Amino acid sequence: MRMGLLSKIWIYFLLLVTSAFVFFPVLYAFLISFMTGPEIIQGKFLPESISFENYIKVFSRLP
Repeated sequence: MRMGLLSKIWIYFLLLVTSAFVFFPVLYAFLISFMTGPEIIQGKFLPESISFENYIKVFSRLP
């Protein structure tokens, strides 16, 4: 019985780690979309101020 519990914990741990590796790039891309150009170049993880400049550029250039 004890071995079954340990194997479940191990499986959940692996699922958690794997989902973190999959979700992190999506989260980072979402956060970068609100940054200005200089903030992206500096390599910051969180934007200092939220900017919708990138979204305005995309939607104004698309037909």
